[in-house]
Amino acid sequence: SASSPQILGAANASPSLIAALRRMKAGSNPEAPVFHSFVGGMRVLVDALATSLNGSITTGVGVDALDRLPGGSVQVALSNGEVIAASAVILACPAPAAAGLTTQWPEASADLASIPLVSVTLVALAYPAGTVQVPVELSGFVVPRNAELKITACSYGMQKWPHLGGDVDLLRVSVGHGRDQETPALPDEALLAVILADLETAIGITAAPSDVRISRWDRAFPQYVVGHTERLGHIEGQLNLDGVFLAGMGYRGIGIPACIDQGRSAGVDAILHVLEHR
Repeated sequence: SASSPQILGAANASPSLIAALRRMKAGSNPEAPVFHSFVGGMRVLVDALATSLNGSITTGVGVDALDRLPGGSVQVALSNGEVIAASAVILACPAPAAAGLTTQWPEASADLASIPLVSVTLVALAYPAGTVQVPVELSGFVVPRNAELKITACSYGMQKWPHLGGDVDLLRVSVGHGRDQETPALPDEALLAVILADLETAIGITAAPSDVRISRWDRAFPQYVVGHTERLGHIEGQLNLDGVFLAGMGYRGIGIPACIDQGRSAGVDAILHVLEHR
């Protein structure tokens, strides 16, 4: 339910999962783009949110600790020495960070710390335009676990996001999953050699890239193991009573839409908590 809520919804809506999924597809707009983003990058969304908020935003300051206060409130200790008495707190941070901040709720903290995480490395490669010869209707490919490749996916940036095309062909390659944490940890030169060999196997490209950017995301991707939803219920059952709420990719979906939904839900829950404890 956390990793694929759409599939769960389809399964609950019909005796036939396949039939329910087909109905969902039939109800979508066939002319709509498959992917959506901002020409200026995801910062456009963040900046728009910041502009629309009526409250104050403090950047460059960490949270050192949360402490319970009487009446369902929380004391927030900031890294700059400031202390805030909050009616409610939303922790929109990775599960390990949330675990470190919730030691006043030891069982919840332990459960948060036990959510498995894997490391993933993303590698962007630029080539002169026309170097990458792939079908124009494709935006990339994913790699099954039983394939003899180390890469897990490759996006054709110049076709997935046309505004990124022009005089370059752009590829973005992912490596790393729950059963392969060695490849994303390779040094840059060795990692690039593995990726180029896999790209030659997968799409036949032998040219050297003109530019490369490697982005390492250490222990950044949560793994939703069996019992994850029940674990979340246990965590939230302890934290929510004291006005602490969770949102983020560690909990109920790692995609941007799922995280937005979680933020909205946590915001509503926080408001209701404040109203109940006036």
